[in-house]
Amino acid sequence: MPQPPIVRSLLCAAASVHLLGTQSVHAESRSLVPVVSTVELDQNAGGFDANAEPSAAAQRALPNGNGKSKGGKAANGSKAANGSKAKNGNSAGATPGTSKKPATASKTQRRFERQPPASYVRMRDSWHATIDRPGELPAPPPEVQVFPPLVLAPVNGGEQVTAVPETAEGGFSTESQREIARVLSPGRRGSPHPIAPHLLDLLYRAMRHFDAPLVHVISGFRADRAGSRHTQGRAIDFVLPGVSNEELASYVQQFGFVGVGIYPNSGFVHLDVRPVSYFWIDESLPDERCQTQQILAEESKRADVDARERGEQPDVFVPNNEREDRAAARAYKKRAQRRARAPAPRPL
Repeated sequence: MPQPPIVRSLLCAAASVHLLGTQSVHAESRSLVPVVSTVELDQNAGGFDANAEPSAAAQRALPNGNGKSKGGKAANGSKAANGSKAKNGNSAGATPGTSKKPATASKTQRRFERQPPASYVRMRDSWHATIDRPGELPAPPPEVQVFPPLVLAPVNGGEQVTAVPETAEGGFSTESQREIARVLSPGRRGSPHPIAPHLLDLLYRAMRHFDAPLVHVISGFRADRAGSRHTQGRAIDFVLPGVSNEELASYVQQFGFVGVGIYPNSGFVHLDVRPVSYFWIDESLPDERCQTQQILAEESKRADVDARERGEQPDVFVPNNEREDRAAARAYKKRAQRRARAPAPRPL
């Protein structure tokens, strides 16, 4: 039953007042959240392109903005850190018999320990910190059934949005969908990209299952590249306060017809809607390229079977998404052709 406007207004106002206390987290993380690539599954072929080049935005997020990960030419191919040539095995200006500590030593040690910088770890942990719920909301009329609102809070300091669903399973009005799209498309203020309605329903179900007061949004729409589900409006990277990545991923993997990725070092869970479920883990650091590994292959198949037995079907609809879908189809076709041309591995 659709909820009256006055009830929606009361719920939204209460949630907005409560969320004012989270602004410090958002402001702190404004310049720290990196662009993180995610696995993209071919809708037809059922595989993924692990060697795909990162987008221009992802390259800019890497050190020095040169798109080179550690081990690349920019990291170790130069002759000396200060641009001068070394003499007799020593750095220019160094005392003979002593070795100058490499400028990248601390970074190399950090990568060896497989931990992001301390500032990122503090920010990442703040996403998972428990948040108290607001006080009692105004009581609605007895004949009106009220559902908690979906609250999306971007961690990069962007605007928050509150949307009241029409049922216990979600279902958001066209106006609410437009408002959510505007907040999740920060780089397209004039023409926000639509978000898959079913993806919003799944987010709402996860938030209610864990009784979370809001959803920390790490990344929504991104103009990455053709074939990316972020570019199609079908994916989101998110965190629920007080919920671990493992608990969250384990729950959303049961939905069926979804892609679920766990990013333990970056500190979030990726969720997208797709025709065939696929689960993975990526232990790369925030400034590294993807290091994706498929997990729970049989469980992903079973999740789709269970969803069909519940009478559900894949739902990847995104309004006004024809151009992105055509571009994605071309990208998937090219990937399949590259895999077909790749030489078969030699037998051992």
